[in-house]
Amino acid sequence: MNYSEMLAQIDALEIGIRTHGLDPRNTRLAKYKRDISILADPNKLKSPRTHFSEPELRELFFTFTEVNELHTIFSALSPQHENVLKPRFLEVITGPPSSAAEKTSNSGNRPRNFQFELLLASLFLQAGFPIMEDASADIRTEFMNRPIFVECKRPQRQTGIHAAIKDGVSQLKKRLSDDATGAVGILALSLSKVITEGDTMLRAPDASTALRILTDKVHQLTEPQVPYFHAQAQSSVAGILVHASAPTIPQNPPSIATVSMQIFFDNPQVKAEDHNLVEGWFQEYDRLEKLP
Repeated sequence: MNYSEMLAQIDALEIGIRTHGLDPRNTRLAKYKRDISILADPNKLKSPRTHFSEPELRELFFTFTEVNELHTIFSALSPQHENVLKPRFLEVITGPPSSAAEKTSNSGNRPRNFQFELLLASLFLQAGFPIMEDASADIRTEFMNRPIFVECKRPQRQTGIHAAIKDGVSQLKKRLSDDATGAVGILALSLSKVITEGDTMLRAPDASTALRILTDKVHQLTEPQVPYFHAQAQSSVAGILVHASAPTIPQNPPSIATVSMQIFFDNPQVKAEDHNLVEGWFQEYDRLEKLP
């Protein structure tokens, strides 16, 4: 995606936000627009920029990933899911411009925690799965007429993955015990911040190599945690859906890109019918989500 296409995405976001009664001024969208405009046509500035520091460049490249995610969210959820979009999206776009600037407190992470929930809901919708607007889970979808509760967690560092699994499984167990609809539970983990720390790009000669690097990192981080997940989940939670994305600068061809991946680790301890359900759901989701 080039600078002009990215600016067009931001313009579309600003127009859409205004139609929902939200003001994009004084949000991180305004900063993203200024930053990308500098790259798109630096000669328009009173004092044209000819040099960017390494931290400035990293922040600009992460802007591409952020804008792409925000555009995906708004395009998928508006206007059919305004009740989901409006309150949370406003908080999302008023968060810090970069994830590297997040505070370690829960309240400081909240805007991008919501962003992960909304992004996942958007990807489910794009793959053809319904999203229910209720408080039974972070995300509630359906497959084969069975509800699926998805609890989303976004650890900030590698040492936080253990706690994220423990908290997520505990919350899902409580939600499932209060449910009388036959729902199954899935824990969703975003490892994007753990892998990139909010400012580290993947270095690779091309996008496919960058994707392999990202996939390897996800496996290295998640596989040692799977036995702990099984011990915590027992026969209740059906699996972990792991998501990660990161900006990269492929050299062939020279460009700025974002690579992302998702992988599912199942829990063989759940009932066979639940296990088959979530396995079928992920296979269908993975197939449809990859379609152009």
